[in-house]
Amino acid sequence: MIYKINLLKNLKIVYIFLIILALPAAGVLFIYIFNVVLGVVAIAIALYLNYHLIKFMMGHLTSRIETSDTGIVCKTPTNEVIEFDWGQITVAGSFKGSKAQPNIFIYNEELDRLLKIPQDYGDFEKLLEEIKKKTPFQAIDLSDGETLEDRLKQIIE
Repeated sequence: MIYKINLLKNLKIVYIFLIILALPAAGVLFIYIFNVVLGVVAIAIALYLNYHLIKFMMGHLTSRIETSDTGIVCKTPTNEVIEFDWGQITVAGSFKGSKAQPNIFIYNEELDRLLKIPQDYGDFEKLLEEIKKKTPFQAIDLSDGETLEDRLKQIIE
């Protein structure tokens, strides 16, 4: 199954889109309020920022998690592809801090790779159930100041 970012769960992407629209408009407004030179400079800065914001946003929108009978493949927002066979996973589960919503983690001790999956993906509960069935699963509640990496060191040792 393929899981993709759900825009309704990730309002940050919507806010970034609104900023992308507002930046050039602010540059045009500078032309009318101040002068043409300052307005052109503001538009150039807005276009530069928009390029990086669009690149960031597209990375998130094209990220996905694909599960199969043999394993899991994750394409991260930075376009890195992380692939684990189900048998390679040392431990997986859900974790949450004192103020955060639960997320999924998958750890491969052999490769020393930790993958954290936020709730921004559609059918998050279905993905969680699929991982529960196919991996050694643990639910972890982190205390204040404790990191997932520290807790995994305790579990694995």
